[in-house]
Amino acid sequence: MNGGVQEKLWSLLNQRRSSGRVLAVADILTISTESGIVVGPEDLWSLGTRIVVGGGGEYLCPPAVASFIVELLHGSKVSSVLDSWSGYATLLRPVVEAVQPTKWVGVVPNNEALGAARVMLPTLDIGEYRIGSTDGSALRSNDAFDLIVSVLPFGVKPRSFTVDGKELRDAGEHELLLRSASRLKSGFPPLHKLSGVRGSSSSRAWPSLSDQI
Repeated sequence: MNGGVQEKLWSLLNQRRSSGRVLAVADILTISTESGIVVGPEDLWSLGTRIVVGGGGEYLCPPAVASFIVELLHGSKVSSVLDSWSGYATLLRPVVEAVQPTKWVGVVPNNEALGAARVMLPTLDIGEYRIGSTDGSALRSNDAFDLIVSVLPFGVKPRSFTVDGKELRDAGEHELLLRSASRLKSGFPPLHKLSGVRGSSSSRAWPSLSDQI
């Protein structure tokens, strides 16, 4: 989207805000759809940072981060992708566009994010969205993926949970990270092996999980 079109959309957002309504990032996609304006992940981030400090927090991925991950994936052969906390699909979309998988799954936290994600990245015949939480409840026992990406939520309150027979107590986002990692296909080389849990209590689950990834 060029700057002029983005400003037009911002003007439409301001009209809605002047009516007394508090804007959310999802309103950007609602208004763009109503107006026939196509937006991409970078547009959503740019406009989102003008509405909410941080651009919508856990539901959006900074474009620079998405670009970095896509560059890391260059040349990789990937047939299936899981984004275990896809929010508005601003990471999932560029990854799917880059690797062209035959199957992908995005986990969203609520119906608002589900609606926004479907606008950002339609499922067509290869994608699926599931509503879930940081306990990994949206993951299925037979799930297996070549690639797992995610911008995890942060600051989820610590809680007790069991992974691979080990009793753990850690932040909720670490539980989601561990449960997601267990769905990585055996033998497929990960870019990073659970670096987010090292030094936390969840690192006790690392030796057993490392056999799988």
